[in-house]
Amino acid sequence: MFHVEHLPCYNPGMVDVVSELISTKAELEKSQKKVSFLEDENQFLREKIRLMNARQFAPSSEAADQLPLFEAEPVGPSPEPETEEIKYNRKKPGRKGVSPELETEEVVLDIPECEKHCGCGAEKVRIGREETKKTEYVPAKIKAIHYIRYKYACKACQGVNDEGPTVSIAPLPPSLIDNSPVTPSLMTYILTSKIADSLPFYRQEKQFERMGFPLNRNTMASWTITLAEKCAEIVQILTEMAKKRAAINLDETSIQVMNEENRKNTTKSHMWLLRAGPPLKPDPQKTEREPEIVLYWYQPTRSAKVAKDLAANFKGHVQTDEYKGYHFLHGKDAAEQGWVHVYCLAHVRRKFFEAAKPSHGQKRSKTLDNAHEIVEDIKAIYQAERKAMDVAKRPRN
Repeated sequence: MFHVEHLPCYNPGMVDVVSELISTKAELEKSQKKVSFLEDENQFLREKIRLMNARQFAPSSEAADQLPLFEAEPVGPSPEPETEEIKYNRKKPGRKGVSPELETEEVVLDIPECEKHCGCGAEKVRIGREETKKTEYVPAKIKAIHYIRYKYACKACQGVNDEGPTVSIAPLPPSLIDNSPVTPSLMTYILTSKIADSLPFYRQEKQFERMGFPLNRNTMASWTITLAEKCAEIVQILTEMAKKRAAINLDETSIQVMNEENRKNTTKSHMWLLRAGPPLKPDPQKTEREPEIVLYWYQPTRSAKVAKDLAANFKGHVQTDEYKGYHFLHGKDAAEQGWVHVYCLAHVRRKFFEAAKPSHGQKRSKTLDNAHEIVEDIKAIYQAERKAMDVAKRPRN
């Protein structure tokens, strides 16, 4: 058997030195890794502290023109990074003029006839005019419509010789809800205030009371439920139209329903939303672009089954947030069902915005501006999207 000590140049002391060098090198590498880890951890904690301070004290707006750049405080001695100072040109607030589309009433204010004569005896001549625009609010009003219908009958034969009805009377206009005084204009105002303006029925009740029209909140709720049942077929048609579009959005939000059957008032319910944008390829035969479709469904749960039912019979891009209930959209059945799952860019932007926020109003390091660059890229995407939408909204000849 061959041994190293049989070599002519073998030196036991040299072997010990080499072994010690190898051991020292290993310990040095281990120490360097530990130092690198601690530096990264230190930098992460500093950034986290700045982010917490920014969330507490900095403006909460996510406006793109106010985005700062991310800056890391130096850890230990390091070369001075190249920096640049960011300046912003902010638009000065101003009052917008009165829209020319508003109804305009001209009021002429003239001086009395006695002041149109000068002290010298001559008559003053009109040399011009001055215009001042003001805006007046005309309060809404409630009016009662009293239908008077005359009845007609034949007194000669008492209607025996006429195949029609014995008494003739003009029919009432079509009614939204049978045996109810509600009219389309009143119901439109109630629903617009409730849905578009987020005005609860109890507040509307107070408004109507001030207008001299006592309308109970329970009555408004009953009208809304009855009308929703009548619109079931319309909702079904809109759902089918929405699922023929190229892309839809799905989302859900929690709500609290009071006095719901078999459920506590503290139990959370959910309102689900399906939104379909205008068609990507408009019909060339139509002069107006088709509007977007927004549909709401109330559900007591946030189960993924609800999302599956909403996405059923749809083929195309489905945009959602990261809620796990939507993960089936990129599951094993996604290709078969024709789903292409895409995420929300606003949620992505929010995280990078937070990363860039702590250095608001400070100088930034060019080597640490990734967060800002990504936010700027997303801003460019939004601008391109806005231009595309503006072009799409232009009337076609």
